[in-house]
Amino acid sequence: MPHHPLKSQLDPLRLTDRDDDGLLALMKADDAAAYRLLVERHIDRAYALALRIMRNQADAEDVAQDAMVRAWTSRHA
Repeated sequence: MPHHPLKSQLDPLRLTDRDDDGLLALMKADDAAAYRLLVERHIDRAYALALRIMRNQADAEDVAQDAMVRAWTSRHA
């Protein structure tokens, strides 16, 4: 079976054993599963911070989502 670029390079169960630095390295190598796990780990904290600053739920959701999207789109920078 050919390697699909959006499939994790590692067994998804083993990804959860990785620390954030390890996941970031995989994400920089275009591993979308590592990125998704990082988002799952940090979206609540990003939203809470954005909510404290923005004081509006909808705006905080947008800011948190934008931050996560920017992390993916700038992964090679």
